[in-house]
Amino acid sequence: MALLKILLVLAGLIGLLKVKCPLGLALVAAAVGIGFLFGAPAAEIARVSWIEASRLPTLDLAATLVAIVVLSDLMQRTGQFRRISDAAGGMFRDPRVALAALPTLIGLLPMPGGALFSAPLVEALANGQGQPAGGERLGAERKALINYWFRHVWEYSWPLYPGVILAASLSHIHVNYLCLTMLPLSIVAVLAGVVFILRDTKVQANALAGNRLLATGRFLVYFSPIVLVIGLFLGLRVPLAICVLSGVVIVLAIGALGKTLSLREAGRAFFGNRETYQVVLLAFAVMVFGGIIRSCGAVGQTTADLARYGFPAMGVAILLPFVVGLMTGITIGYVGATFPIVLALSGTGPEALPTVILAFVSGFLGTLLSPAHLCLSSTNQYFKANSLLVYRAMTVPLVFLFATGVSLFVLYGVRGM
Repeated sequence: MALLKILLVLAGLIGLLKVKCPLGLALVAAAVGIGFLFGAPAAEIARVSWIEASRLPTLDLAATLVAIVVLSDLMQRTGQFRRISDAAGGMFRDPRVALAALPTLIGLLPMPGGALFSAPLVEALANGQGQPAGGERLGAERKALINYWFRHVWEYSWPLYPGVILAASLSHIHVNYLCLTMLPLSIVAVLAGVVFILRDTKVQANALAGNRLLATGRFLVYFSPIVLVIGLFLGLRVPLAICVLSGVVIVLAIGALGKTLSLREAGRAFFGNRETYQVVLLAFAVMVFGGIIRSCGAVGQTTADLARYGFPAMGVAILLPFVVGLMTGITIGYVGATFPIVLALSGTGPEALPTVILAFVSGFLGTLLSPAHLCLSSTNQYFKANSLLVYRAMTVPLVFLFATGVSLFVLYGVRGM
């Protein structure tokens, strides 16, 4: 069966990731493996790889991802992240709002292990500056859950996240439209967090809330690079790579004027960050992987097998992304590895929107539950939380998220009929 060949390749991909092989290299190996398993000669694999790697959409994707990595690195090196968080902590008098707002705001900035960055701020607000009703400090599991959950509410619908960008690129759906249609997932994530996580969280007023007007002004100044990116991209429809590079220029200027960034540190952000090279390789590997799947006949054979055995396309869209997300803990990993297969069954363009939404939310649920997810492991370790209790507390919010994804799948599927 063609499906068994693809599952074999995906198992090999997960195995490579388990032994710490970079995702880009693992996807290149998976692409070559699929090509050989479906009978493509080496010369054809090389030809398709070159065509896919040199296409303008691939180059644009690589440039955008690199710009995002550089912007995040520069903001961390200049202390912008810390200033944003400190200012946000002074904007809210209700510590429950601040507890959720800080990781939510940090979540607007795509960065690996971002939950660990916001964890000390949640710790200070929860225990350092105030006491819960009854005199006992907020439990470790509650703090870990607040930090982890609200850190990830934007990843379904924020156009700066590489997973969303890649999903839009592979499905040929404009990233703005995809983000808008998946916005209900972020809204439900926030509401579920408020109802099922924050509702029973009782913390007294904290000393971090000071002059709110001054704190708000500082926050807007520190957050200005992200505001610029958002305004250019969503308001003026400037290409995303250029938008992010504009934010990079602003951060460089802030760092130079404030003497918080040396020329050497700036050079390291551009050329000394290993993640920059990894994300370039990943962008090319993802597009090559999809191109080889399409060119070697894997798409047609897999589709025929699924039809022959009566396996529904909806099941593929749910199961494959969830499993790969659970095993890898990386959003861009399950999108890059499974979306070429999922989209082969649904097509691309606007008609694929219901399937894209369902596959994305299924994969992200797996990512949120994955022990390999850096944010989950680092948050639990920081707060010394019991992982099983954190998992149990996430169950109901995750059910609501999945139900929202299925509802959107049905809604947009009906509209497209």
